[in-house]
Amino acid sequence: MIKYIFVMDGEKIAMTMNGSGKPFREMLEKFKSMGLGIKEVTPFEYQLEEKRQEEMMWEKMES
Repeated sequence: MIKYIFVMDGEKIAMTMNGSGKPFREMLEKFKSMGLGIKEVTPFEYQLEEKRQEEMMWEKMES
């Protein structure tokens, strides 16, 4: 089953991830060991954040 994750740096979303399986879990554990938070979210929340990040990227490219 695919999990949708926000990797958190304090209150800020550092990155989004989705995946499953042992390599995915190992990566999440590595982030935790680095002091980052892991927040499991719904597919809808994940899509909204992906869209927000894409819009921010385009705004930076245009300026």
